[in-house]
Amino acid sequence: GLATGLFWPITATLTAQLGWRGTVALYAGLLAGLVLPLLALALPVPRTDPAPSRAVVPDGPRLGAPFWLMVAAIACSGFVTFGFEAIAITLLRTFGYTEVEAIAFASALGFLKVGGRLLDLAGGERWDGLTTAVAAACVMPLGIGILLLGHGGVGTVWLFAVLFGLASGAFAIARATMPLAFYDK
Repeated sequence: GLATGLFWPITATLTAQLGWRGTVALYAGLLAGLVLPLLALALPVPRTDPAPSRAVVPDGPRLGAPFWLMVAAIACSGFVTFGFEAIAITLLRTFGYTEVEAIAFASALGFLKVGGRLLDLAGGERWDGLTTAVAAACVMPLGIGILLLGHGGVGTVWLFAVLFGLASGAFAIARATMPLAFYDK
């Protein structure tokens, strides 16, 4: 969630100063100069077993309707959330917001996604991943609908950001915990 919340404004600022080519070159340099050495030095050395074991995989439960419904729900949600976030800045620009304003609203989504994850965490054992997923899956389109019906007014953009951001953040956690509602740990 914080990747877009932090790096959309940073990237916009760098692009204004360095141009898009300079920004890409700077990011590439940071990846090569910082991330690559960290990966080379900090990753644990993989264990090598002297002889690979031939583990027998026990017959597990058959993949039934709950599994395929979860796959469909997660795929559809991912298509909407990832796709929508990719065009959020452009969409807000079509409503008449400046680039700076559009980036600020879109960046708020990242912070609100973290808030949604914290909200789900605060729920603890009070509800399961399926409950979170169903609630989030209902709230995300509601947020988008409010944005579109409100024609991008400032109040509707904030309401959209809160609803969509919190719900997509909570759904990110639900994707991982939803199977526990149907299958043993």
